[in-house]
Amino acid sequence: MRVAHYLRQAVLHPPLLWHYAGAYSRITARNLFRKSPSGKRAEISCFGQPLILDCTEPMQLSMAHGTYSPLIECSLRRALRPGDVFFDVGAHAGYFSALACSIVRKQSSNIQPGRVIAFDPNPDRASSLGHLQAACADVFRFFGLGASDSENMLCFERDPHNSGMSRVVKSQIASTSAIKVSVARLDDLIKQFDLPLPDVIKMDVEGHELQALTGAEATIQKSALTRNVAPPQ
Repeated sequence: MRVAHYLRQAVLHPPLLWHYAGAYSRITARNLFRKSPSGKRAEISCFGQPLILDCTEPMQLSMAHGTYSPLIECSLRRALRPGDVFFDVGAHAGYFSALACSIVRKQSSNIQPGRVIAFDPNPDRASSLGHLQAACADVFRFFGLGASDSENMLCFERDPHNSGMSRVVKSQIASTSAIKVSVARLDDLIKQFDLPLPDVIKMDVEGHELQALTGAEATIQKSALTRNVAPPQ
C-alpha cells in the first residue's frame, strides 16, 4: 500500500520519478560492498551515526544494510535542511533519527545546528536510541514514551517477530509481550521540556496516529504560523 501511494504521487508529479530513481540508486550503492551483519546486538553505522540493531530481525537487518524504506528516506532528504528541527514520533531503533542528525547538524557560517527529538515507548529500543543520543548529544534527544492525546499509561503489545509492528492496544492482552507504557501529549512535552517547534514531523505509531496528532494540534498550528504556511485542515 505504501509503494502504491508513492507510485500515485509519481504519476501526479513526474519529477518525483527522478527522486525515486536516486533513492534506489543510493541504497544499491550503499549496500554493494557492505558485509552482512549478524547477531541480536550489533553496533551499526547508519548515515554515519551509531545504532544498536537486532540483525536477526529482517526489518532491522535492512536498516543495517542501509536499504530500509528508501522512499521515506528520499522524502526526508527533500524535506529537511541544516538547522531544521525534526520530530521522530515512533522512532523505533532510530534509523530515520540518524539520517536527520546527519542532515540538520551540518553547519555553515550563518546556520546553527538543528535538533532531532525522538519519541518511542518501547523499552527494547532504548539501547539503540540511547546509543545515538550519546554520540549525537549536540543535536539529538530521546524520550522513552509515546505520543497520544492525554498523559496516561497504556497497554503496549510488543511484536516478537517484527518490532516495527509493536503498538498501543485498547485493552489489556494476556500476553507475555504486553506491557504498560507512558504516553503524553506532544503539546505538553514541548512546554514541559522547553522543546523547539518542529519543522518536520515523521509519525509512525501503528494506528495511534489520530490520538498522537490530536495531542500535537497546538504544536502544528504554532509551527505553521511561525513558518507562514497553511496549517492542515
